[in-house]
Amino acid sequence: MKVVDLEQFKSVFPNVTYGNKSKSEVMDIILPDGKPPYPVVVYVHGGGWFSGTKLVDYMAPIFKIISAGYAIAAVEYRLSTEAIWPAQIHDIKTALRFLRKNGGHYGLSTEKIAIWGNSAGAHLAQMAAAAPNCQELEDRSMGYAEESDHVDMLISWYGPSNLLTGHQQTLQLFGEEKVETQAIPKLLGGALDEKTELAASASPVNYVTSQFPKALFQHGTADVLVPYLQSKEITEKINALCGNSHALLEIFPGEVHGGPAIKADKNIVRCIRFLDNFFEIKRDYDAIALPEIQLKEV
Repeated sequence: MKVVDLEQFKSVFPNVTYGNKSKSEVMDIILPDGKPPYPVVVYVHGGGWFSGTKLVDYMAPIFKIISAGYAIAAVEYRLSTEAIWPAQIHDIKTALRFLRKNGGHYGLSTEKIAIWGNSAGAHLAQMAAAAPNCQELEDRSMGYAEESDHVDMLISWYGPSNLLTGHQQTLQLFGEEKVETQAIPKLLGGALDEKTELAASASPVNYVTSQFPKALFQHGTADVLVPYLQSKEITEKINALCGNSHALLEIFPGEVHGGPAIKADKNIVRCIRFLDNFFEIKRDYDAIALPEIQLKEV
């Protein structure tokens, strides 16, 4: 298996423990060049909630934002093979509280925290954005109980937002050209039609309020694993409550789940521009030269 090689970065704090429930509750904090405090992006990996790691090779493009002056906190969390929902969001929220409590020690600016996830990680990022300080979705006994677990900005790459409508949307778009997956039953600990209440509680769209942070959703129309209508559904609700264009939905025609156009340098620069606008950073985008991210075998 290949993963992002942390040795290519000048300043790294690997496997920082943030939780007390599992050895999976660790994060890698990677700092950019320049002087602290650094704007921080919490990165949440995908993998259907049952696989993947914080340094998974196919998400290496996200680490290119370090060259643009952003710190990354790449979060590991309990997979569904270890614990079912809501353990995953408990972990993400604990990681956010940890960063608010301890981020200054690592040179991070914690006045604003952005979160960025892909696929299942985007689902968790959406949930963190939609349901800050929500008792039913947090376990403050895991630590830093006095801190807030809210996020201030979201980037969501092709993530599910409503676990109860995704299958029907896939059928609507693709008919029989659908992908059978056990990811949601594994997350919920049982079949979807037997766990509808739990599925509703695990759906970010159901927690959207007028306080939802600024957000960018990107999704491909040929995604048969998570239909783009999932991102459309949640952005429409956000904008209905928060005002037009509060959440931006950018559709990639013909792009599959995790497809190359979304991960291309052109789009990484697009995401940097979105981050910069949020963090009030100005730069010459024509001068951005993104590096290649080195991988290693493990």
